[in-house]
Amino acid sequence: MAQALLNIHSPDRKVLAEEIVEALGKLPGDLREVFVLAHYSGVPLGEIARRKGLEEGDLDLLISRANRAFFRTLGVSQPNFL
Repeated sequence: MAQALLNIHSPDRKVLAEEIVEALGKLPGDLREVFVLAHYSGVPLGEIARRKGLEEGDLDLLISRANRAFFRTLGVSQPNFL
């Protein structure tokens, strides 16, 4: 995912980081939480599901929604590998 983000908007990493933080801030709380946990925390998906009281399949759907919302907020297409 990191490589996909490097190609978004600005080649300036500081500006890109600001755009990412802004996009994350626009996500609803539940989507923001699972996006950050799934992509940046290093917590296994099974543990995230347990913490959230979800079945892993339901967590997968929530992560997919979070991914779509994140990239839509950035104004770019979601990479195929997510």
